[in-house]
Amino acid sequence: MRYEKSCGAIIYREINNGLEYLLLRSAREDRFWGFAKGHMEDGETEEDTCIREVFEEAGIKIQIEDGFKVGDRYKASEDIDKEVILFLGNAKEQPVSIQEEEIMEYRWCNYDDAMELLTFEGSRRMLAKANKFLVHEKGKREG
Repeated sequence: MRYEKSCGAIIYREINNGLEYLLLRSAREDRFWGFAKGHMEDGETEEDTCIREVFEEAGIKIQIEDGFKVGDRYKASEDIDKEVILFLGNAKEQPVSIQEEEIMEYRWCNYDDAMELLTFEGSRRMLAKANKFLVHEKGKREG
């Protein structure tokens, strides 16, 4: 059994007093919608990988939000055990510039639309946690 680890981010922006999430459609598996992520390289921390992968795939420089990190483990194939670690990153008002070799398309979605578009249940679980964190944290900041 081979172990693979990928790190990335649930990228969000605040717009019109609401939240939108950036979803990416894979160029390799064009039916798959998910988040910017990729394999760790030697010597990288999870955060380093996250920041590098988000910039490579979406052209966005994110600031990782303190206090949020989620993960998922699953069998990617018969011989691959995969772990995905996602952080939360604010895109601010940066334009998206996708890496066309990896990403076919991108969409900014509100929470409900993102939940419908995401391909995998694990991704939906992680987005639900991120949304809860942001709404709770935003409420604390504004309250």
